[in-house]
Amino acid sequence: SLAPDGSTLAVYRFDRSGSGTWIVGLGAGASAPRELSAGVIPVGFADRVTLVVRSAPASGPLTLNRVSLTGGDSIAIPLAVGGVSPTTPIALAPAGRQIAYLAAPDGITNAYVVNADGSGAEPLTSFGPDTFEVAGITLS
Repeated sequence: SLAPDGSTLAVYRFDRSGSGTWIVGLGAGASAPRELSAGVIPVGFADRVTLVVRSAPASGPLTLNRVSLTGGDSIAIPLAVGGVSPTTPIALAPAGRQIAYLAAPDGITNAYVVNADGSGAEPLTSFGPDTFEVAGITLS
């Protein structure tokens, strides 16, 4: 994921020694790459210094967090719909103000959109049984 101002790149690295999200400064005078956190995958930037990441648990529900690149603070983003956690894929709007994701609270996968803080969940699709299921989502 590229920060809105193009100054920072967040990448997910996976190899035999482990996995994690790395922050890479771009341009003249950029700081050296640094590991932000093991076990999280970047979704996108909410703003120039705030990255939205998802957990990569071996088991259990997927979680999203807003992580400050300057202070390291992490704030959970609640995304449950009907008590059901989201599934991947997850997309962040280019302006960083909304998050789209998939969930299946009634056993049928549909798309939802929420504000970047997890409030105001609204369905984007409402497919019923034996019709369609959403398999992917992007925002532009």
